Amino acid sequence: MRLRTIFLLIAFSTAGAFAQPPGRMAALQQSVDQKTADWDSLARTLESRLARMLPCDPRVRTAIEDVNKASDARLAALSQYWQAAAAQAHADVLSVAKALADEDAAARDVDTARAEAEQQRIAVDAQLADLADSLKRRAQLDEAGKALTAIAEQVRQRVAAADQESAKRTALTAALRDLQVACLAREKSIQTEIAALTIETARWSDYYASRIARAHTECSITNQGPTRPLRKKQ
Repeated sequence: MRLRTIFLLIAFSTAGAFAQPPGRMAALQQSVDQKTADWDSLARTLESRLARMLPCDPRVRTAIEDVNKASDARLAALSQYWQAAAAQAHADVLSVAKALADEDAAARDVDTARAEAEQQRIAVDAQLADLADSLKRRAQLDEAGKALTAIAEQVRQRVAAADQESAKRTALTAALRDLQVACLAREKSIQTEIAALTIETARWSDYYASRIARAHTECSITNQGPTRPLRKKQ
């Protein structure tokens, strides 16, 4: 049962790193797509709409602010998505670490059982060797020899089973370590995306603030009107 659970963990975590995220992650991705489409629609037409307005038209500021709000909504949706992805990635890292610790403990138990079985095999083989010498001199020990031979076969089977289990555990531990590396890499990649998004958010905020300031400046220049020439003194 323990092996089956760990294999399922490996399969799920590996698929989760590359497949479309289910449930809440899918809903967050859908929100990102919708908010991005809304922002893109407004941003693409902003300059053409502003070109048809006078510099001091109040709709200029409103149009820029609408795009700014759409941009903020898009970036907020992205932030929610990546924060959820980071939480899931961290949970996966912890799950794999626990599975690896459990597997290491189980592997040690298997190694101990294997060593004990090997010691029993050596002891039984030694007893068989001694009994074989005795059998040559005492025929009545034949039944005891048969019983000891049967025990020796059981011990050998235990040793063989322990060897097979040890090989499986070794392969499973290696797979879990590979999975741990992959999960840590994914978590680091997501943190990189979050850091990049933080920078992008600040840049878009600065851009729209400067765009509004530019519109205000254009309005101020327009309101000043043409400069009148000074009259010469008579």
